[in-house]
Amino acid sequence: MDQNNQFGFYQTEQPFGAVPQEKNARYFRGRARAALKGNWLMTSVTSFVYTLMQGIGVIGGMIPLFLLLFGTAIAGVLAGDGEMSEDAVIMMIPAMFIGYLLMFVVMIFICAPLTVGYSRVHLDLIDGKPVDIGSVFSYFKKAYWKSVGIYTLLILCVLACMLILFAFIICGAIVGAVLDNTAIFATISLIGCVAFTAVLVVVAYRYSLAPYILAEYPEMRATDVMRNSRTLMKGRKWRLFCMEFSFIGWSFVYVLATFITCGVGGMVGQYVLMAYMQTAHAAFYDDVANRAIARETEFPSLDPNDYNVE
Repeated sequence: MDQNNQFGFYQTEQPFGAVPQEKNARYFRGRARAALKGNWLMTSVTSFVYTLMQGIGVIGGMIPLFLLLFGTAIAGVLAGDGEMSEDAVIMMIPAMFIGYLLMFVVMIFICAPLTVGYSRVHLDLIDGKPVDIGSVFSYFKKAYWKSVGIYTLLILCVLACMLILFAFIICGAIVGAVLDNTAIFATISLIGCVAFTAVLVVVAYRYSLAPYILAEYPEMRATDVMRNSRTLMKGRKWRLFCMEFSFIGWSFVYVLATFITCGVGGMVGQYVLMAYMQTAHAAFYDDVANRAIARETEFPSLDPNDYNVE
C-alpha cells in the first residue's frame, strides 16, 4: 500500500475514472461560507482566543531577547565608563543572534500546538461538526512534541534560507570593498533579499498544510507530515496563492470598516476575516487531500510497519 494512502491521502485526481476538476478560489470561499453558516460568532471567538494565546507566546519569546540585549548594553556602558565601548557593540551581534534563537524556541513551544489545534477547529467545521474552543488547546496533550518538531523543522528551513541572504550580502561586501563601489554592494544585497524572499515564500507554501495533516493524523511522524505536505502542495502553490489573494477585497473592507468606526470595527472584523480565511484554507486541504474518499475507507492501522507492498 502506498505510504500516503495508508494515512488517507489519495493522490489520484480521478478516483472513479472521472476527469479531475480544478477548484477555484470561489469554490473554497463558498465552502467556507457554507461551513460558517450559524457558526460565525463561535468561530470568531475561537480566532480571538487563538490570537490572544499566540500573542502571549510571542511576548514570552521576546522577554529573553530584550533581557539579553538590555544586559549586554548595560554591561557595555559600565565597561566604557558611561559610554558604549566598541567591544560591547561587537558583542551585541552574538547577543542578538542568541536572543532571537531563544525567542523562536519559546514561541515554538507555545505557538506550535496552538496552531495545530486551531487547524483542527476548522477541519471540524468543514466536516460539519460544532465549534469547540477547547480544541485549540487539545494538542498540548496529544502530538505536542510532533507539533514542536514540525515548527522546529520549519525554523531550520527559514534559517537555511537566511544563509542565502547572508551569502549574497557577504559577497556584495567583498566585491564592493575590492572595487570600492558601494553601488555593487547595494545591488548584490538587493538580489540576495529578492532571492531570500522568493525561497521563503516557496517554503511557506510547500509546508502550509502541515498543521492540518498533523491535526488529522497525530500518530504520524513529524518528518512524514512535512513530506506529505510537500507532496500535496506539489503543483498547487499557485492555486493556494490565488485563493489567498482573492480575499484582498475583504481586506479592503476590513481596513475601511476600521477607518470609519475609529478602530472598533477593525477589532471585531479581523477575527471574522481570520475565521473566514482559515476555513477556506481547511476547505483547500480537504479538497487536495481527497478526504471525502478517505472517510469512506477504513484503515486497520496508522502504523506504516503494519503494511507491505501487497
